[in-house]
Amino acid sequence: MEESIKEEKQDERIEELYNMINQLNKADKSLILLYVDDIPINEIAGIMGISYMAAAKRLSRIKDKLQTLKIMQDGK
Repeated sequence: MEESIKEEKQDERIEELYNMINQLNKADKSLILLYVDDIPINEIAGIMGISYMAAAKRLSRIKDKLQTLKIMQDGK
């Protein structure tokens, strides 16, 4: 019983994450989805046509944005 509740809560968190990701612009959404799929940052940089440092910095900013969106949603 407890296991199914944990799985349900995890599914809700995942759905919430993807809803927030869908609020990002196309480039940020592409970058974070590659990251969520466990693609290494150096490969993401190559795919996106940017440097490793640029990819790492953009990921950091996207994560900050997602945290802000989460805080805003929790405050509603």
